[in-house]
Amino acid sequence: MSGEQISSPALQFDDAGLPYSTTYADHYFSRAGGLDESRHVFLHGNDLPQRWQTREHFVIGETGFGTGLNLLATWQCWDTQAGLCRRLHYVAVEKHPLNRTELQQALALWPELEIYTHRLLAVYPAQVAGFHRLHPAPGLTLTLLFGDVSAMLPLLQARVDAWYLDGFAPARNPAMWQPEVFRLLAQLAAPGATLSTFTVAGMVRRGLAEVGFTVEKSPGFGHKREMLRARLAKPSARLALKKPWLALPEFALNASPNGQQATIIGAGLAGCAIANALACRGWQVTVLERDAGPAQQASGNPAGLVMPRLSAVRDASNDFYLHGYLYVLREIKRLQAQGHNLRWQPCGVVQCAADAADCNRMERALQAYDLPAAVARLLNPTELSDVAGIPLPYHGVWFPGGGWLEPRSLCQVWLQQAGITTCYNAPAHRLEYADGQWQVFDQNGLLSQSPVLILANGLAATQFADLDWLPLWAYRGQTSAVQPTTSTRDLRVALCGPVYLTPRIALAGDTVADDALIHSEHVIGATFQAYERDPALRSEDDQDNLQRLQHWLPDLVTADASVRSLFANVRAATPGRVPVVGPAPDAAMFETQYAELFRHGKPARYYPPAQHQPGLYMLTGLGSRGIVGAPLAAEYLASLVSGEPLPLPRNVIDILNPMRFLVQQMKARQ
Repeated sequence: MSGEQISSPALQFDDAGLPYSTTYADHYFSRAGGLDESRHVFLHGNDLPQRWQTREHFVIGETGFGTGLNLLATWQCWDTQAGLCRRLHYVAVEKHPLNRTELQQALALWPELEIYTHRLLAVYPAQVAGFHRLHPAPGLTLTLLFGDVSAMLPLLQARVDAWYLDGFAPARNPAMWQPEVFRLLAQLAAPGATLSTFTVAGMVRRGLAEVGFTVEKSPGFGHKREMLRARLAKPSARLALKKPWLALPEFALNASPNGQQATIIGAGLAGCAIANALACRGWQVTVLERDAGPAQQASGNPAGLVMPRLSAVRDASNDFYLHGYLYVLREIKRLQAQGHNLRWQPCGVVQCAADAADCNRMERALQAYDLPAAVARLLNPTELSDVAGIPLPYHGVWFPGGGWLEPRSLCQVWLQQAGITTCYNAPAHRLEYADGQWQVFDQNGLLSQSPVLILANGLAATQFADLDWLPLWAYRGQTSAVQPTTSTRDLRVALCGPVYLTPRIALAGDTVADDALIHSEHVIGATFQAYERDPALRSEDDQDNLQRLQHWLPDLVTADASVRSLFANVRAATPGRVPVVGPAPDAAMFETQYAELFRHGKPARYYPPAQHQPGLYMLTGLGSRGIVGAPLAAEYLASLVSGEPLPLPRNVIDILNPMRFLVQQMKARQ
């Protein structure tokens, strides 16, 4: 995904209101009836809905999302004729994504789809390159891949049951119809997968046949005499594993594990996020927490910032946090639409530049990510002051969708999902694996057992056997509350610099009068003290927060401002500050299988896929970025253990993989 750019569709609407691409000199759908054509070519062409009606899960892939008309036609059909199909997964690639306004205008042609159009528009993402995981309706998962098809498909991990090939015609858009694309379609296809498309061009027929599809012509729609239907006659060779030591469990990519029950240790952001993600899929989940309630440790911070991490050099780590930021904003919106109350303030966030060099770095970061202004833009001091509501002498990147959130309120809402059982004051002391079940014991006996166990308990994950190699580092952090001054009272946005500073907040647990804002305070923080595990509040840390704030904003805050201790705890972080998300490796087997990995330079094909502890997974090491990292990490992990298309590209999955540390440690030894 790194470096991938997307571009405008150069869209126009003709006199009949039909969308037209000037780039490809073609309409997006048939003048004779685009909706009926979608149903004929793609639904009927893939024997739908009959095929999904006998399956609990079904995966559809599309090349050329366009206006989303094929999705809406499929969604409407599934909504009314689902049969046994409880979960429909729709994965679509689009190099030139429409913006929300263009999408709305294009789909307004179909009043019968209005309810589905409205739901799609409610979750439709900004035009940012990469993978976007969306939840338009219960049971329907939409994964949009914004980028060139030949760049996106190699990053996708999925088993597609039916392909819709709907790019512009081969003569107008030849890049969509290359042999390499056909090969990727076959490699991502499930056994017995089908495919349909409007074109019968010879190069398409030959290309599909060469990669294992049996192709036939079928009556077309409207003025088009013929269309193509195809079925995968023999399984295609899978994408070669460039790093087999980072391979995921094969069963997780093909089918759900034995049973739909899971135990999760930990009820912080990580544990609550994965519990909710699994329960939304129909799993029965037991959450074990050593404390008396959720988010009592590092996730108990009363106000954390919701913002991405950008760098002038685009890489997989920053891609994860950018898309994690976009995902958590959609997740907050989803929960609020369900009527849940969150302690969330979408005031926007400004990341301030320290100096001219820092400003230049921010400008290069925005260029590297090619972000639309609705996601992020660089402000000069005048613009920044107007946005902030107070005079500020800095340049800064403005994230209008960001804000501050109380993590505990999010955890409490997540745990309300049906299917989740919480057990508090239940410390896990020992694990055993027997007869396909993970058993969790405290000092008095068995707490829970299930085929799937997920460790989401921060630093404590390494206390169990075979996981002591995991490099989780302790970082103590403390936030403070500071009384507003006449200069900061009108601050409207959250500021991020040497510390972060929120607008005034009526902090939970405070006794306030009718006008809570009068008695509110700013939150500042947080300290970041390596290898310290003492969670006790310290007045010297309050002074440290205040001094950094005063040094940063000397005209706004005096060194003798009133400050008090607010919250302190210990975060679990990793080298590189990228979380640990994925299957737990079999460390002993790794030492045997890959003993020669860095000695003789053997090609990757000579090594077997990695081995893992069956049914054991990890989600930890989120550090200070749990709000932004946990929801998307949990969505990925829930998709993995449920055998669904994965919402992250391969390069991002690799940097999250727990196995990476065993590889690094072996390399260091050799």
